[in-house]
Amino acid sequence: MASPPPSLSTNTMARVRVSHSLLLLLLLILSSLSPSSSYNTTFSDHCGGASPEPSSAADAAASAASFRISNGYFAGAGAAALFGRDSAAASPFVRSFSFYPRSVRQTLTPGVLRIAGTLTLRGGGGFPAGGGKLAEGRPRLHRVRPRLPRPFSLRASATFDLDGAWSEHTGELCMVGSGLGRSMEGNSLSLAAVFKLNYSKASNLSTSFITGSLVSIDAPDSSNHFDPLSVVAYTEENYEYTHIAAAENSCSRYDVREESLGFNSSFSCQSLTNLMQTRFRLDSNGSLDFSGDYMSVNRFRCTDDGKVRMYLVFTNWSTIPRYRFLVGDKALVGEGVWDQKRNRLCAVACNVLIPNDSTLNFSVGDCSLRMSFWFPAVWSIKRRSNVLGQIWSDRRESNLDNISTVSFMSIGNYANNLPGVKYNYTMMDAMSGSCMKDVLKKGKKGIYPAGKSSNDFVFNFFAENSEGKNARGYANLVTIGEVYLGGSSMWNIAGPLPNQALEALNHGLVNVSYQIFYTFSNKSSSMNEPTEISAEGVYNTETGSLCLVGCRYIGSLDYAKVRGMNDSIDCEIVLNFQFAPLNAKSREHLKGIIRSKRERSDLLFFEPLEITSYGIYVNQAVESIQRMDLEIAMVLISSTFSCIFVGMQLFHVKKNPDVLPSISITMLVILTLSYMIPLVLNFEALFFTRRNKQNILSWSGGWLEANEIIVRVITMVAFLLQVRLLQVAWTARSADENKRGFWVAERKGLWFCLPLYLIGGLTAWFIHIQSSNRIQSKVSVLVYVRQRTLWEDLISYAGLILDGFLLPQFTFNLFSNSKDKSLASSFYVGNTLVRALPHVYDAYRARRNVPLFMSSYLYASPGEDLYTLAWDIVIPCVGILLAALIYLQQRFGGACFLPSKHKQSIGYEMVPVVSS
Repeated sequence: MASPPPSLSTNTMARVRVSHSLLLLLLLILSSLSPSSSYNTTFSDHCGGASPEPSSAADAAASAASFRISNGYFAGAGAAALFGRDSAAASPFVRSFSFYPRSVRQTLTPGVLRIAGTLTLRGGGGFPAGGGKLAEGRPRLHRVRPRLPRPFSLRASATFDLDGAWSEHTGELCMVGSGLGRSMEGNSLSLAAVFKLNYSKASNLSTSFITGSLVSIDAPDSSNHFDPLSVVAYTEENYEYTHIAAAENSCSRYDVREESLGFNSSFSCQSLTNLMQTRFRLDSNGSLDFSGDYMSVNRFRCTDDGKVRMYLVFTNWSTIPRYRFLVGDKALVGEGVWDQKRNRLCAVACNVLIPNDSTLNFSVGDCSLRMSFWFPAVWSIKRRSNVLGQIWSDRRESNLDNISTVSFMSIGNYANNLPGVKYNYTMMDAMSGSCMKDVLKKGKKGIYPAGKSSNDFVFNFFAENSEGKNARGYANLVTIGEVYLGGSSMWNIAGPLPNQALEALNHGLVNVSYQIFYTFSNKSSSMNEPTEISAEGVYNTETGSLCLVGCRYIGSLDYAKVRGMNDSIDCEIVLNFQFAPLNAKSREHLKGIIRSKRERSDLLFFEPLEITSYGIYVNQAVESIQRMDLEIAMVLISSTFSCIFVGMQLFHVKKNPDVLPSISITMLVILTLSYMIPLVLNFEALFFTRRNKQNILSWSGGWLEANEIIVRVITMVAFLLQVRLLQVAWTARSADENKRGFWVAERKGLWFCLPLYLIGGLTAWFIHIQSSNRIQSKVSVLVYVRQRTLWEDLISYAGLILDGFLLPQFTFNLFSNSKDKSLASSFYVGNTLVRALPHVYDAYRARRNVPLFMSSYLYASPGEDLYTLAWDIVIPCVGILLAALIYLQQRFGGACFLPSKHKQSIGYEMVPVVSS
């Protein structure tokens, strides 16, 4: 699906939350220290009359919830100046406010409560200008080319600490207080204001809104002064249902002639809320005008006995934030009841009168509208929604067939599984041509998705047409055969398929249906509107081919061109996809095409879309997790053996202290650094390279974290043992003046190794430059291939130096012509095997597994060494060769490979200098 909006980093957001908390704490402290006389004066100046004194009676705790506002909206002349312009309706960042009472106390004045609370205002914005509309976000398993960084503005906000009184007689709440905030530019604000709300003792359908104002009491010429703000919110508590009888009567007069689903046993308020709090597409052919193509149930409340109330907003946006109070050109409030007998929600609806100015003085007008919601029992390609409904006017007419109605259907909500839903394939005959030929074609090799999990059939994708326009989207599996899956959710990693679906997949050819969404990444509004396609067709489990016929819901802009059509959907679409085999070597998941069967001159024709999906199958994910478990064990075993081998070398030199000077100091330094760098610099975090980019630890339930600690402890032990070995070797050689010849051999060996290491480093740098140019010239604009940094390539080269850790010892033995058995066989052979085993494993892994993420390499990680087929052969062979040479040198002499005259020359040079 389309990517979610850019967001602040976790650390930045954490700092913002901490700063807000400290800001509020400071505000509370200052307010508690302020003299009450100052408050009384301010209250009397702006609220009229003296402030009521609290009584000694207990706090009215039960009343606190009655005054709570969790989400409202504010506007006014001062809103844009102080909090920035409001974001588009589809943005999750629209202006909002909340009010939470801290205390509600009885007063000496009857019918008056003393209230203290916190008011928080949050500005709109948060995106740079021109952000455009947003499609619904879902997690993606693929990686895409990131956009260039753009300036990002924090949302302006203000928090007020308020104290005041509420009158039961008038329903008015008046509070005064001070606040701290931050402007859009990031400047700190110190504000003072009076806050007024109209809280009726008990609200009903006609009084469904809480309105009020926030007025600055700073001097007009003060930098902290702001113009008045108006606020509005949907009432949350103390609601009285007054139209239930009318709602029940309306449904009995206007019946629905189709089967609908209900609740299995008893009414469930939570289930109804989950289904209803969504968005709906209106039938534009309806005779009632609602100033928009989409309707959102923005607020929904219900009781356990089936009574409901709601606030509905009409817009031209198909994606709107569910958890923000919205203000549109058209809105309704309604109340009703769930009819258990008819399996319908029946409601009375009233028009909301929204003023043209910014006062937000909402009121409720005509209540002649009626609404009905139900859950269809049968789905098809043209109608597959969890919720269907109608709106009509209840004005008395002689002929009920002439009642003006508008139909609507829910969109984008397929995660809620509705037991009992049946699917009716109605357009299978429309499939023909090359699409069906591909499905029926035989002879393709490979194993394709056929029952591991429904998520194997769900995919994110990239799309590109011949005009070079790019889109991103996702495809949800709705049914397999006759089995309704509720729109497989990509939040699940391994959701098993029902037995009936597994049986259908065993027959080779199986009917399936999909719901597909995609959005073009273009700044024009026409391209940014999400496209939704309902599709059904045939899938071949033996070849991985999928042929579908699709129906595209015509958006508001397209519909304006073809308003004369009798239908609001275009079913002249063919979709052809080819899944990759489960045992594919690459991460490519699927390729395909979406094309229109219409003539190019047709207004609804669109250019073919080439589809590419990169991801993993569930069985690949399961295999990756199993591989990770294996690699954890291998890391623990390798680290433990490294400790043992160093310990055995220390035991060897303790028994044979005379061999200590003949151990290469260069080799010991290399080995010591190999343990020290990961510990001191936390380099590559031992387990994976990009911990902050791939949250693998969350999959393991703490297993990786626990073993990471164990490995770090073992590595620390190995490091200390290695340091001890380096110390005793250095001390033994430095303490004996007769061993100065060994320092000469050490220097010669170092001068021999350093040029090799330098040439290797320059080669790694050159290869890095060439590979970077090759990636930049060939990578597709749709697929992001992460380019390794020069530092990462140099670290991999450092792993190669560590693989050849015996090279300094070999050159030292060669120049010193030593026959000392300085290294225990367990040390040099064991460490050689420890360094060679990852390459052997990598060669095996490359033939067996495709990793879930590059960072899931816990053993034989490309960030720590060079791992290709060639290196996996060369490195172990060179390591074994060096170990064999060390064995021969310790048995026959360091220069045993050289001719006799060279041996004599080396031996002459190694004669120690004896002082007279």
